[in-house]
Amino acid sequence: MMQGEETQVKETKKHFIIITPNFLEASTGGLVWLDQFAKYARTVYAGTTILDVMELKPWIRKNRLINILYYFVWLFRKNNAFIFVDHNLHMRLSLPLLICTWLKQNFYAVITFHLLYNLREHPVGKKLEYWSERLILRHASKVIVCSDKTRLDVEHMGVAGNKIQVIHPAGLYKNEKLPVRSDQKRILFVGNIEPRKGLSVLIKALGMLKDVEFTLDVVGGHFKQEEHYNYLKNSVKELGIADRVVFHGKVGSDAMKGSYRKANIFVFPSLHEGYGMVLLEAMSFGLPIIASNIAPITEILKSPDNGYLFQVSNAQALAVQLKQLLEDYALQTEIGRRNFEVSRNFASWDQVVQQTYQALQTYFNNANSN
Repeated sequence: MMQGEETQVKETKKHFIIITPNFLEASTGGLVWLDQFAKYARTVYAGTTILDVMELKPWIRKNRLINILYYFVWLFRKNNAFIFVDHNLHMRLSLPLLICTWLKQNFYAVITFHLLYNLREHPVGKKLEYWSERLILRHASKVIVCSDKTRLDVEHMGVAGNKIQVIHPAGLYKNEKLPVRSDQKRILFVGNIEPRKGLSVLIKALGMLKDVEFTLDVVGGHFKQEEHYNYLKNSVKELGIADRVVFHGKVGSDAMKGSYRKANIFVFPSLHEGYGMVLLEAMSFGLPIIASNIAPITEILKSPDNGYLFQVSNAQALAVQLKQLLEDYALQTEIGRRNFEVSRNFASWDQVVQQTYQALQTYFNNANSN
């Protein structure tokens, strides 16, 4: 259930606890950040403990009330502790953290990639999510965010600006040299298949380009999104492009790198993002990019140097940009070359986790940082 570090690196005064949704199978950007950071922390700070939610027994993990009570009891037994929490767990951890911080004189920090209440459609669920996020963020000693956009969102929740620190993430994959590509007109989409990723917008745009040669590779799983996945599969059939759209599902590291190398254009039509790590990966592989013009994508992608930005959800605008780039191989090559050069300055995960550790280090031995 919990993983601790046996080797004593140095004498410690405060226990450092990291609570993560899934330490053992980190796959998406935020989880990879926590995975990398947790491994680093265990090598440099003795007394680091990791609580992996997915290692809890199913009857504890899946029942919300029992899960909340479990966290309360577990945290209540911790004295002189500094707790680092993934904000995605806020609905179950907000109250236990707040109560145990007050009763036990512990304190905690939060890492957040984007606020979740914006993704809720039901008004009651949206309100509950908002107040739970607000509670966990406002009472944290430190809030680490991945973009200026998320920093502003957190500040609007009433969190003091001096508690917030922006640390930009790294990409999961990096290429050491610029791939040589032929003009195959391959479009690549990478991301979880869920509504907020905007894949439906891309498919609709491609339905307007039946007279243009292209192949779309969709790389990403559809965990708990079966209905949306089936909707997209039906859409490509109805639009008459099913033979040109390939759903690869979730793939391993080598296959993912291969997808980046074979592609000619990377499209990121997301409706809501905390950062957009796949953009860093696409640029590292020398791909020109077309993306929706939402923050924080606009913090990474500068048009026309790195590619094109289109009005979010506007399939017609996306279709126009796709047609232009698909039919101009020289332009693809030039933008891709610029992106690869820019990517040389991106931070590595080693640098990111060290920045994260440094941001928290001053809190480890403090009795009270609120």
